[in-house]
Amino acid sequence: MTGYTYKIVEGMDFKEWVLYTAQAFSMSSRDGMRDSIEIMKLDPYYEENVADTKSRLDKLRAMSPEQQIEYAQAQIDESINSTKEEIAITTKERELLQAMRDKVEAWSPPSTDHEGLKRYMLQQIDESMRYDSCEDLKAELRSRKSAKVHFEMLLSMAECTYKNAIKRLYEQMEAVAKHNEWVKLLVESLDSRRK
Repeated sequence: MTGYTYKIVEGMDFKEWVLYTAQAFSMSSRDGMRDSIEIMKLDPYYEENVADTKSRLDKLRAMSPEQQIEYAQAQIDESINSTKEEIAITTKERELLQAMRDKVEAWSPPSTDHEGLKRYMLQQIDESMRYDSCEDLKAELRSRKSAKVHFEMLLSMAECTYKNAIKRLYEQMEAVAKHNEWVKLLVESLDSRRK
């Protein structure tokens, strides 16, 4: 007997058992639309997200040209400071890695069986140093755009974020409607059986 069929033996009637098993079925459903057999309401997050992204977009659009430059420059300055901090951290880490690499390089393994360990340690350090380079961060600093261009990018990103929030809201509304229709049809089919 399964975890679901034991309820039949315990006296569960048809409608109760269908609703009971429908819960498990809906959770295992591959379409991702049914998490339960309860009527769903739209999660307020989606409407709030649309309002928030619209508000941010409206604030950017309402800025005077001087405010746009000031805002964008503040964003650039914050990003530059953050990048400089990352460069300082990465530089210190590279110094520690290089110091350890020098020690590993100078180490004489106690046997030929340990030579693979030395190669492995050097490989690990070299790999970290290759991928943890400051060059990409320095290039990012050199490629900074003007405040005007940066503001246009921020405005474009805000417009895109707002459009995506609206799209997700409509997708969620459709998913809720589809789920609720599925539940409604199931319950109606069970209620019509009694007649």
